[in-house]
Amino acid sequence: MTLSGALYQTKVVNRDGIEGKTYVDEKEGFEVAVSSPMSERKGTNPEQLLGMALATCLKATIEAEETRRKIDHLSQVSVKVELREDTLGYQFVLETEISMPHLSKQEAGSILEVALRRCPMHKLLKGNATYQVHLI
Repeated sequence: MTLSGALYQTKVVNRDGIEGKTYVDEKEGFEVAVSSPMSERKGTNPEQLLGMALATCLKATIEAEETRRKIDHLSQVSVKVELREDTLGYQFVLETEISMPHLSKQEAGSILEVALRRCPMHKLLKGNATYQVHLI
């Protein structure tokens, strides 16, 4: 299935569950070992992958705005992901911190405001009570 108007499309497959491998189904795709965060088994997990996706997407969007404004790329995005129990099983809680120490609080806030409007991962997560973004 091709999404109408898609600029990029990929397919990620997991046949093994939480103890096995997940791979990108493309010619030059890659494979990663996955394991439960509660396990001693080596491998990444959904919490880490979600955090990496959000941190990378938001940082790239901030960089695009920094480039537009001709500002050096010295910002940093960190995402803390927690797995918590809830009434129906589990939920992720994400706390995102953005640091732009090279900029005034006002300019950093202005860049972040634009980035949050543009970042696809933020658009996906915003409105969730378990997702927060802080400019530090």
